Amino acid sequence: MDYHAYAVSGIINLIQPQAVVIGGGISKEGETLFGPMRERAYPQTFNHDPNNCSQIIKAKLGNDAGIIGAALLGKQYK
Repeated sequence: MDYHAYAVSGIINLIQPQAVVIGGGISKEGETLFGPMRERAYPQTFNHDPNNCSQIIKAKLGNDAGIIGAALLGKQYK
């Protein structure tokens, strides 16, 4: 868990996105994963205020996000 939180906080610090969207099989854990990840990641960001920081959210497509993204990318270069 800590390594995921460190990676997410690094992404937030580096590119400051509006949201970090996590998909795939790990996203099935829901708030069991995302709650502790937010608690560990937000203090590691330059902006320590979780109300004014990038959101860490679950992909709407869940486990299918990667395969659908790959299919759409392949379709783009067809």
